[in-house]
Amino acid sequence: PIPDSQRASPVSLHIRRGDYVTNPLHSLCSLEYYEAATAYLAQQLGNIHLMIFSDDQSWAREHIQLPYLATFVDGNSGTNSFKDMQLMSLCHHHIIANSSFSWWGAWLNPNPNKLVVAPKRWLANETGTSWSAARTPAEWIRL
Repeated sequence: PIPDSQRASPVSLHIRRGDYVTNPLHSLCSLEYYEAATAYLAQQLGNIHLMIFSDDQSWAREHIQLPYLATFVDGNSGTNSFKDMQLMSLCHHHIIANSSFSWWGAWLNPNPNKLVVAPKRWLANETGTSWSAARTPAEWIRL
């Protein structure tokens, strides 16, 4: 058996692209956001295992180059997309995109000790953070 000190905490990392690439209302989360979020969780948790979910897995595989154990979860598209949300909710901790899909994946996780990292801004033209803050639980970390 693996000692507890060496076990990696499963962390869902969600990347939303799809219509966000061309939709002027939404902005894409930057690679710097994902780097800062993973560094934060690794600092808090020690070993982490990223479970990477995305509606654009080819982009994710090409651009997500983080120094942590990672599994790219694919095969759940179209009518099977709900399976990704279910799998996200089973991870111990979360790095969400500015997407209701990943928000629900984190929210549905019943772990009272979960850590959730969310982006500060959800909308491209958001000048303050009041809109995003109102939709993000106070205990979630906003980067």
